[in-house]
Amino acid sequence: MLDALLAAYPSGSIAVVDREGRFVCAGGSRLAQRGLTAEDVVGKTAVELFGEALGSRMNAGYERCFAGEAYVDQQSIGGQYFEVSHSPIVEDGEIVGAVVVTVDISPAQAERARRVEAEQRYASLVSEFPGATYLFDSEYRYVIAGGRALSGLGFDAAMLVGRSPREVLGDAVGERIEGWIDRALGGEPVQVDVDQGDQVFEVRFVRVPEEPYVVSIAVDVTAARSSQRRVEDDLLRQEALLREVHHRVKNHLQVVQSLLGMTARRVRSEAARRSLLDVRARLQSMAVVHTELYRQPADGTVRVDVFLERLLAHLRRGLPSVGRAAFECSLQPLEVSNDVALHLGLVLTELVTNAGEHVLPRSSTPRLRVALSVDGGVAKLVVEDSGPGVDLETAGEDSLGLWLVRTLTEAHSGTLTCEHGPRGGACFTVTLSLDPAEAEAEAEAEAEAL
Repeated sequence: MLDALLAAYPSGSIAVVDREGRFVCAGGSRLAQRGLTAEDVVGKTAVELFGEALGSRMNAGYERCFAGEAYVDQQSIGGQYFEVSHSPIVEDGEIVGAVVVTVDISPAQAERARRVEAEQRYASLVSEFPGATYLFDSEYRYVIAGGRALSGLGFDAAMLVGRSPREVLGDAVGERIEGWIDRALGGEPVQVDVDQGDQVFEVRFVRVPEEPYVVSIAVDVTAARSSQRRVEDDLLRQEALLREVHHRVKNHLQVVQSLLGMTARRVRSEAARRSLLDVRARLQSMAVVHTELYRQPADGTVRVDVFLERLLAHLRRGLPSVGRAAFECSLQPLEVSNDVALHLGLVLTELVTNAGEHVLPRSSTPRLRVALSVDGGVAKLVVEDSGPGVDLETAGEDSLGLWLVRTLTEAHSGTLTCEHGPRGGACFTVTLSLDPAEAEAEAEAEAEAL
């Protein structure tokens, strides 16, 4: 029987004492920790074994048992904590001894003290918190509640501590909070907005590292959310106004194109008619660039590779010779400002239109290659066709298209070159600086020169 009891309490000791206070039997790990065996203990009293101070305390406990009392108390001995159970032994209606079971509870006591200290430290921190903050255990109970906003929500710490959200707020709200606590206990940080009357709180749930607790912090974000809604409303209004501006620009370009076409049909001079039609063609190109550009998100930057790909698709549909030519396209993903995207689009439209009207229809093996790349702060656009090429020094004087390309290029501290491509055709290369400061300085220099 004693062996079974000793096995059940390997971290303590069990002893039986008679009415004289002498040990009848004893065992357990606690004896070994004291350097004793059962033989050393049996037949001796507590005073003989452990000295007057400790022995007298132990004898006082035995006397309570001999008086018929069974009880449990906790003792601190040498920095360790023990739970000691005393039970009287009764035979034929008489108390003949006592059974004393001692269990080492030092680890549990240290853990309890550590948690109490942590909770007290946390409580002192949250008392001055401007929002409301809570500490939940794994059973969803409030362990700590505090913060300046707590009273504004109609609560105080005494109303919450020891209770669950279901008990305080009802099943519906409590179930939602317990779900958030479960997610936080599983290691997932949770952030939600909670409406409380005319207030909005941002509530976060985070697990305490290596502890079965969840910290919840609620911050009043009513003003911030209201400001955010005003900003979103302003953005929607601005987007609507911008769409209206784009629509009007498109309509005005169409009106000017129509006027140029009508005027070209009425003039008698062939040279004047060609000039008017040339200007109308440029306006058509600008209208196409404008339409494709402002299909992009209105966030101040443009994915120029996506923009140019759509623009090329439009040009291939509108120019039969370009659509029939062998076509290669390689566009590196790149985000640029609206201004740079607009200029790249106009340059590309001019070069592709020039190839489609003057080069590809006369070529036995028409081909067109377009490439966009970026190196450092410089974007490079390459348009290669199957034509013989041009001399930029002489052609630029009479060609409105090349003059436009050169002007747009120089506005961004860029360059324009035309060389023979690897397969014998004309290869136009345009570079544009992506540095806004450099482009602005170049534009100011040009303005001063004018």
